[in-house]
Amino acid sequence: MERFVGYYLLALLLVKPALAEDWPEWRGKGRRGVWNETGVLQKFADTGLRVEWRVPIKSGFSGPAVSGGRIFVTDFTESSHLKGRERVLCLDEKTGKILWTREWDAEYIGLMETFASGPRATPTVDGERLYVVGQSGDLACLQVKDGKILWQGNLQKDFGGSLPTWSYRESPLVDGEKVICTPGGEGAALVALDKLTGKTIWKSEVPTFTVQPVVHVAPIGATTAFARRLIASERAASSEA
Repeated sequence: MERFVGYYLLALLLVKPALAEDWPEWRGKGRRGVWNETGVLQKFADTGLRVEWRVPIKSGFSGPAVSGGRIFVTDFTESSHLKGRERVLCLDEKTGKILWTREWDAEYIGLMETFASGPRATPTVDGERLYVVGQSGDLACLQVKDGKILWQGNLQKDFGGSLPTWSYRESPLVDGEKVICTPGGEGAALVALDKLTGKTIWKSEVPTFTVQPVVHVAPIGATTAFARRLIASERAASSEA
């Protein structure tokens, strides 16, 4: 039985027609939460925002990523209790036309059922590559142009990650030649993978003062006077990149 089938991806006119700035990852470019856009509407019309297009999608709470005239979002279709297929969709930004989709088997066993309803993590676009994380830790790198899977893995199976009650929700961080994820495993709170191959570059252990594994927080890169650092959580040690 499918649940939550009434979702729609909407394109609303928020700026005057022009070439808008991309939003390629969680909180926008660089994860700064800053929109450097001009021509933003100062007041909504009495009739509300104009819907440019509307496309039905399945269950999930992933935010969309926008890059190069394309929109990327993930969803989930349940086939049996706590089992189904997760999917990433690529749509044309102007028309909403689905350009391609890619899906994989997903199991939500171990999650609180209230939250077992689809991916939460916003996809990350890095040039010609797209990185996505599913609710149970499925990680994949895909080609932007056609959705071909270049490499994939699983944060639980590959790194002994601890599946939280509320699922994996962090969006992969691309930092230079690395993609950073937070499996939350005893020997792999944070991991850095080669963004082209998926091979492990380094792993960071869970700090002894951490009460729970680091699995809910999307990492952010920061440059200090001494080193490039990855900030994962208040309760997790930062790691040099």
